[in-house]
Amino acid sequence: YPLFKRSIYEDFLAGEAIDFNVYPESRFLDGSQWHVLSPLGSKDGLSGGWGGANVKYTPKYLSEYFKTIWSFDGVITVDMGLKRSGKFYEEQKNFMIELMKELRP
Repeated sequence: YPLFKRSIYEDFLAGEAIDFNVYPESRFLDGSQWHVLSPLGSKDGLSGGWGGANVKYTPKYLSEYFKTIWSFDGVITVDMGLKRSGKFYEEQKNFMIELMKELRP
């Protein structure tokens, strides 16, 4: 679904989306910086993936997605799950390490 500006005072989109599959047409949307915030984990029936422990993408898919968003000067925030200890889940941590390798020039 498309992202939208929620307030006339918003200069940076909140950007909540269930999946990393929304794309900007330009850097700004109605004067606000385009931004997407989505969970890395998959849907569990309750939270839609927010704070989940697993990964629903491949490093290649998210690498291409990030590059496309950045080509429009868009901003991306990845929601990762946390254990009670405050540490990231290993699967997600390792995924992000692989993703960073994909994104390096």
